[in-house]
Amino acid sequence: MNAGQACVSEICTKKSMKPLVIYSAILFFVIASPFLFTLVNNITTPRGLTILNENGSPNITGLLLHTIVFILILSLSVRFFN
Repeated sequence: MNAGQACVSEICTKKSMKPLVIYSAILFFVIASPFLFTLVNNITTPRGLTILNENGSPNITGLLLHTIVFILILSLSVRFFN
């Protein structure tokens, strides 16, 4: 295995990792988007959980929530790519 090659499982090739890397980048782009933070904030605020500061930037709760969602979705989707 090359030093620059990341692996999710025991069997790993550059060819099999390319779709996962692209998918991960797109997933991060969507989950980290300001639009999604605003949408989630509009859903969670009436329930007592605010994820944006007064200036519209994510607070630590919002970052933690979106990080957990990213990890869960990525973990479940790794099975699809392997």
